[in-house]
Amino acid sequence: MKRTPLTLLAAASAVTLALAGCSPKATTANGDGDGSVKTGTGIVDGTIHLGMLVDLSGPFAAIGTELSQSAQLYWEQRNADGGVCGRFPVVLDVKDNAYNVQTTVSLYAEMSSTVLAFQNVLGSAPTSALAQSLADDDMLVVTHGQGQELLGDPHILITGATFDVEAMNGLGYLLEKGLIAEGDVIGHIYLEGAYGEGVREGAELFADAHGMTIAPIQVTPAISDLTPAIADLTSKGVSAVVLSTSPPQLASAAGAAQAAGLDVPLLGSTPTWTAGLLSTPSAEALKEHLYVAFPVASFENDDAAAFREAYVAAHADEDPSLQIVLEYSEAKALDAVLEQACANGDLTPAGVVAAREELTTVETGVTPTLGLSDPARAATAEEYITRAAEVPGGLEVVVGPYASADAKKHVAR
Repeated sequence: MKRTPLTLLAAASAVTLALAGCSPKATTANGDGDGSVKTGTGIVDGTIHLGMLVDLSGPFAAIGTELSQSAQLYWEQRNADGGVCGRFPVVLDVKDNAYNVQTTVSLYAEMSSTVLAFQNVLGSAPTSALAQSLADDDMLVVTHGQGQELLGDPHILITGATFDVEAMNGLGYLLEKGLIAEGDVIGHIYLEGAYGEGVREGAELFADAHGMTIAPIQVTPAISDLTPAIADLTSKGVSAVVLSTSPPQLASAAGAAQAAGLDVPLLGSTPTWTAGLLSTPSAEALKEHLYVAFPVASFENDDAAAFREAYVAAHADEDPSLQIVLEYSEAKALDAVLEQACANGDLTPAGVVAAREELTTVETGVTPTLGLSDPARAATAEEYITRAAEVPGGLEVVVGPYASADAKKHVAR
């Protein structure tokens, strides 16, 4: 799948692609009476500037490119529809954080005095490293990361289930379907850092509740061949393998498992998937064995299909993955927050942070209902259980919205 560098599309090129009902539906407070809105940092000449720090050159570059292009498309559509509050157009300042913590911190320092909020920061660890700066600046960040360690910070918005909940949903589904059983040994190959550790925490909690054992193997982004890890897990007699890796590592693991005769389910995390995996030699193994607990609906969903059509029209040489729908949902969530801040008459960074906690429900059309008002709780326990398939985006929904019993208990605690 050919990738192109991010380009800022001219507004005129996308105005005809605006989706019906693009403005998110949210339960909010009443707006100001006279229409006046306080503005400050991040709004220049009536235009809202949003920051975006995504990986365009590192291990998640394929995903980062889709995220940046999806966000650009979403806000072009909203601008064509009148912008935030029907009067504030939005522009994005997109920079490459290379999925690197220090790069993220440095870029944030450069950008924080010029943006109203951050549409996206890719990665739980990079987002976590910004915590003190976000507090100092009273700045809201939407993270394209699901680390549960980020919960409780009013400046960080996670729009879906956290990594621990995701693990519980995927393993819960496999257990319900008899693909694993009480007392089994479950393998887990995971990246070092917040992403992999977050999934491991959920897998361990699930295993403890069901008399299972987790056989963990930690890897770094630099490891491209997971054959040794699969050989190790095969020797341990695992009944399934959870993978919290990069997409190329998932493909390596699937191919290695097939070669080793390890005929067990593979459970991917959200960041493992990109549609290009079905163009690799591991495609058949992925279609036969892979399950992914994913935060958004597939392209069978009407809103997701409409957005995909607009995306492909803008990037005709690409076959986008469901990451574009995930970014669409994240943009809708931030859109809802900005609309609430405008209704409150305060479109300053602090006003945006305050507005977030007024949103009890947000309907994006492509996710379960999201509750954003309590920073200490995941926005939802529900996800979609998907399988790799020859369909647009490469994943088809087998059930959803779905939450395992363990995930429901965990989120409600």
